[in-house]
Amino acid sequence: MVGIRHELPPIGEIAHLAFATLSGDFNPQHVNQTVARRLLFGERVVHGIHSVLAVLDYLVEHISGFVSLASLRISFDEPVGVNDVLSLEFDHSADEIRFTLYCLARRVVHGRINVGAPFAAPFLMPSPGKEIHCKDLRPDELLGKSGSIQLALDPHLLAELFPNLSKSFDARQIAILLATTRLVGMECPGLHSIFGGIKMTFDTKEESDTELRYQVSSWHPKYRMLQIQIEHGGATGVIDCFFRPEPIEQASSKSLKCAVTLGEFTAQRALIIGGARGLGEVVAKIIALGGGNVVLTFHQGFHDANRVVDDIKSLGGFASCVQFDVLSPKAANFADGDMFTHLYYFATPRIRPGTAGSFDAGLFQHYVAYYGTGFVGTIEALRDSLSKNVTIIYPSTCFLESPDAKFREYSAAKEVGEVTAKHLVHAHEGFHLLCPRLPRLRTDQTQALVDLDAEDPAQCMLRVARGDSGPSIFNAATSA
Repeated sequence: MVGIRHELPPIGEIAHLAFATLSGDFNPQHVNQTVARRLLFGERVVHGIHSVLAVLDYLVEHISGFVSLASLRISFDEPVGVNDVLSLEFDHSADEIRFTLYCLARRVVHGRINVGAPFAAPFLMPSPGKEIHCKDLRPDELLGKSGSIQLALDPHLLAELFPNLSKSFDARQIAILLATTRLVGMECPGLHSIFGGIKMTFDTKEESDTELRYQVSSWHPKYRMLQIQIEHGGATGVIDCFFRPEPIEQASSKSLKCAVTLGEFTAQRALIIGGARGLGEVVAKIIALGGGNVVLTFHQGFHDANRVVDDIKSLGGFASCVQFDVLSPKAANFADGDMFTHLYYFATPRIRPGTAGSFDAGLFQHYVAYYGTGFVGTIEALRDSLSKNVTIIYPSTCFLESPDAKFREYSAAKEVGEVTAKHLVHAHEGFHLLCPRLPRLRTDQTQALVDLDAEDPAQCMLRVARGDSGPSIFNAATSA
C-alpha cells in the first residue's frame, strides 16, 4: 500500500437510498432508522457492496484499462455510516489492485482485485423489481438452504450513482455484485444478516445466464457465521456473512414486580432521559412498580417509548413519555405541574470500540456532546421543572477503574462527564448527585456476534433506583 489517501465523497442520504433501489436490498439495518438504532451497529449503515462499487468507480477513472474483474477478495471490517468521511489507499500493478477504504482512522473495507480482460458485448438485464419481502430465517433453516437470485440492473440509476462504471465496466459483473447484497440482505439469511466478505472468480466468456445460484455450505453457531457458495455460469465464489443477534429485550414490568417493594418509590417523581429502551427502560419500570410517577424521554424511538409506557400502565403504574433531544435541549411542558424529585440521565450515542493504537478525537468529541455538553444543556433547559432538592443520577462506567483499551474514547468522555456533573451540581444549591460506575450490562449497546460477559440489568438498576451507594456500583454521592 502506497500510503497516499484519496478522498472519496461521503455516501449521502440520497445515494444511500438510491442504492437500495438499485440493488433491491431494503434490509431495515440500511433503510429504517427506527429499527436500525436497536440493531448491532446502532444506526443505519451503508451497504457493503455500495462501498465496494464506490471504490471501483474511483479506480476505473484512475487506472487505465480497468474494465472488468478476473477475481476479487473483499473483507468488510467495520460498518460505514451514511455521510461518513471516506478515504482510499490503493496500489496496483498491470494485473492486480490492492486497496483499503478508511472512515477517518478506521479501516472499514479492504480487498484485492485481479484485473480482467476486455469483455464481450454488453449483457442486457431486466431492471430490478419493486421492494420484495425481507425473509426472516431461523438459524436451524440455514444449513443447506439453496435457491437463486435474478440478476437485474437499472442502467439509468447505475449511471447516476456510479458514472464511471456505467460507461466502461462489465455490466454483468456489476449485476452479480448487486445480486450478492440482495441475496444476503433479503433472502439468506435475510433480516438478521451482516455481510462479512466475498471471494469470487469471474469467467471471461459471453454468458446468457440471468440467475445467481446459491447454497449455504457451512454454519457455525458459536460465531453466528455462515458461508454461501454462489455460481453464475462460469463465475463462482463464496460469501462470508453473519447471523446478526436480535435486539435485547429488557424484563417486563410483570417479571420485575416481585423484586420491588410495594410503595418504596412513592416519593419519586422521576424524569428519565433516554427511557425508551435499555437501562432507562428498566429504571422506569422499577420506579413505577414501587409507586413512583415516571416521565421518560425519547429522541427517535416513539414506538419504543409508548411500548414502555403501556407496559407500566398494564400493571396500574403511572407513566408518560415526551420527545426530547439532548443535543438540542429545549424546555418541555409536562402534563403534571409537580416538580421532578429525580432526574436519571441515560442519553447516549452508540458505543463502539475505537481504533487500536490510536485515540480518535472525533469519536471522543461525539461522546462528549452527549455526556458533557448535552448533560449541561439538559439540566439548564429543564431547570424550572426540577425541584430545589432534586437528585440527579448520572450513570458512568466501570472502565474508569478497570480500563479497556478498546473503549478509551468512551471512558475519557465519561470521565469528563463525571467532572462536569459534579461542577454543575455544586453550582445549584440543594442539588444532589449520584454517579454509579456501572459494570457491563446486557443491553442493545453490549450485544455482539459472540456473546459477551454481561450482567442482567434488573438488580443493578434496582440498586441505582434505591440510591444504594454500596461500593459495587457507586463511586460518588455528592451534595452541593
